[in-house]
Amino acid sequence: MNALAYSKRGNAKIELQDYNGAIEDFNKAIELNPEDSLTYCIRGSARSELRDYIGALKDIKHWYWSLKSENVLAYDILRIWDSIPMFMSFKAPM
Repeated sequence: MNALAYSKRGNAKIELQDYNGAIEDFNKAIELNPEDSLTYCIRGSARSELRDYIGALKDIKHWYWSLKSENVLAYDILRIWDSIPMFMSFKAPM
């Protein structure tokens, strides 16, 4: 399978609330195509459903930084998340 197929299957697993299975598929999709920043964002959503907020924030920040700060919605999301004390000291990967 290619990265797109893994991403689609991951999305289907999210619809079934199989978040662990979705994350596994997104991991494989990212392994095959690490430039697809949207997959990081969606994997972050699955991680947040499992209350892996640190993992979710890492994925969302990776997606955000890949957009080079051009997306206002992403900026707003991160501004809110960064105001939560447990996330304030987290540094985005460069």
